Amino acid sequence: MVYTPEPLTEFLVEVALGAGLSPGMKVLDPACGEGALLAGVARAAEGELALYGVDVDADAIEVARTRLAAPGARVDLRVGESLALDWTRAFPEVLGAGGFDVVIGNPPYIRHERLGPLKAQLASGYESHQGAADLFVCFFELGLRLLRPGGRLAFVAPNKWLRVGYGAGLRGLLAREAVLERIVDFGHAPLFQGTDAFPCVVVLRREPPGPETMVAVSRIPREAKGSLHSQAEGHQHAVPQTRLGASPWRLEPRELDSLLEHIAQVGVPLKDVLGEPLRRGVLTGCNEAFVVEQATRDRLILEDPRSAELLHPVARGRDLGRWQVAEPVRFLIATRRGVDLERYPAIRAHLEGYRKRLTPRVPGASGPGRKPGRYAWYELQDTTAYWPIFEGPKILHTDISWRPGFSRSREPLVVLNSAYVWPTDDLYLLGVVNSPVMWAWMWRRATHGKDEALRLIRSFTETLPIPDAPADLQREVAEAVEALCAGPAPDRVAGLEARVTSLVIRAFGLDDDQVKLLYSTAPPRMPGGVGHR
Repeated sequence: MVYTPEPLTEFLVEVALGAGLSPGMKVLDPACGEGALLAGVARAAEGELALYGVDVDADAIEVARTRLAAPGARVDLRVGESLALDWTRAFPEVLGAGGFDVVIGNPPYIRHERLGPLKAQLASGYESHQGAADLFVCFFELGLRLLRPGGRLAFVAPNKWLRVGYGAGLRGLLAREAVLERIVDFGHAPLFQGTDAFPCVVVLRREPPGPETMVAVSRIPREAKGSLHSQAEGHQHAVPQTRLGASPWRLEPRELDSLLEHIAQVGVPLKDVLGEPLRRGVLTGCNEAFVVEQATRDRLILEDPRSAELLHPVARGRDLGRWQVAEPVRFLIATRRGVDLERYPAIRAHLEGYRKRLTPRVPGASGPGRKPGRYAWYELQDTTAYWPIFEGPKILHTDISWRPGFSRSREPLVVLNSAYVWPTDDLYLLGVVNSPVMWAWMWRRATHGKDEALRLIRSFTETLPIPDAPADLQREVAEAVEALCAGPAPDRVAGLEARVTSLVIRAFGLDDDQVKLLYSTAPPRMPGGVGHR
């Protein structure tokens, strides 16, 4: 169990109370743990309060009761699961009178895989809950429901819901039904020691937003100093709430938003530049059977030389680096549709060991086997009609990208379905998409996944803006990229990276002020050199 650290407790109480407390206000923490947040409210109160809390941990509730036993406060704490609880029956004196004045909390973060039977119940009872949603998403919706009209909610939660796909339901709900007073994104600030949580604080009121509603947004850099209050105030800007909806929230200050719009307008969508769609790598349905290491490849060829016809170098997503692909050490058994397996006895014997797992299931059936389909038990699950693109020069990238890692391959190479293939050897394109300009744009436009990795799915990647630069500038970029792809000496890498950066900045037509803004607002893992005009 990870509880709220004291500095964050104090900040959350401060923003939750807003203009202050009045006697008789009803304050709820729906996941109160040992009562740290409610105790903070009590310390800040002037006059009598009504403090309410619920938690699944009976021992924590007992600690909270002791902690909150003080004159002047009416305390009502319950053991229970807040998302299955009948709140009207549990607290009729509050819900019957319109709801709580303040809901404050640090709701539990539990990934959807660990929700078990509760997951189906949440999906039916909470519109914000979508397939892979973390538990804290439902606590936001619950808190909003429990507020009286005009009441205020203040939660601390992982910042990922602002951008990830499963946050769409919650984003749409809050943007539509609440006034978003404040969002403070602490990013990578080490507030929760020993965890990889990237917290944000959200403060809202239960009332419909108006067309002029502005959201106070603070994004705190890792190196920020001082109290959390001073950090939030010192890095604050306003964003129109009308900009926010179910899509990933764009919370940039106006000048940065203008820069991103400039980048988009200068560029041509990647799909239009290529003239054909990106292709996803091969889905085998059972990598353990079809992807083999060097020793197995050598054995199969030794047993039957014709096996070499079906064994192709293959790269996984993790093998794709920045500019270059790691030397292949694995091979794909490419039993594509229509292959005559009888011609390859060694490969047949190898695949026979996996036959039960490879056989397509009957539609509607469960148990072992691959998904239903019109393919033989020994064939790859994909049709791989686009197989020729693996044979020629190509640019590659992974679906889940921790940093800019677009690669070039000129040799025959297959990739698995965790990566995408661009049928081109255009090194100018490669320089643009690996540049700091593009990383800054993607960071704020792509869906974010676990641990702030970007989801560079095909529909998004095909929209990447590519500037139509003069031919001589494109040639200069391509020359520097060619050197980087060739694996230069370590002491040359930084200079070549800076060269590409500077040229791409020129291609996008960025002026000195825009370049300064680009770097002063740089997202994590910004690549390459600073570049100079």
